[in-house]
Amino acid sequence: MYAILTIIIIIILLNIVYLISRIRKFNIIKNINNKKLSWIITLIPILIIIMFGIIDFINTLVCIIHFVLFWIIFDFVFYIIKKISKKEPKIYLSGAITIFITFIYLLYGVISVYNVRKTVYNINTNKNIKSLKIAQITDSHLGTTFDGYGLANYFKEINKQKPDIVVVTGDYVDDSTKKKI
Repeated sequence: MYAILTIIIIIILLNIVYLISRIRKFNIIKNINNKKLSWIITLIPILIIIMFGIIDFINTLVCIIHFVLFWIIFDFVFYIIKKISKKEPKIYLSGAITIFITFIYLLYGVISVYNVRKTVYNINTNKNIKSLKIAQITDSHLGTTFDGYGLANYFKEINKQKPDIVVVTGDYVDDSTKKKI
């Protein structure tokens, strides 16, 4: 348990150091003559991330890890482009594109959380079994995405399909789910 916690703390610290080093590359930060002011402006996004981390640690950690991974990928891509073209871009494209792509990526995730999709799969087998209709609900994140009444409404929709079996799998509840919802 302590080893996992230590690894998580090291990952968080490395991510923060990386983000600070990347934020410092933006022209708006580099062009500030007052060093104290440039550091204050650099640390504002980090402090915001820490505040969100205090409120919702796991989701903040997931967002930071995605953000840093995207940034590493785009830094590498732009490093290769710079080596091939032998030109230095006028603006910090890697950072700007990373912020934009991460925002779109996470926005898609948030939208997907609140828009349940029905997917139908037909599986054929040579085994001698009659037709079987299985309904599965997964990643409900009860308490985060909807309450008990919302889940009951989904089960009503599922029951209209007249399944033979209903299975509830994966991420049924979150850390923030309360007994009474």
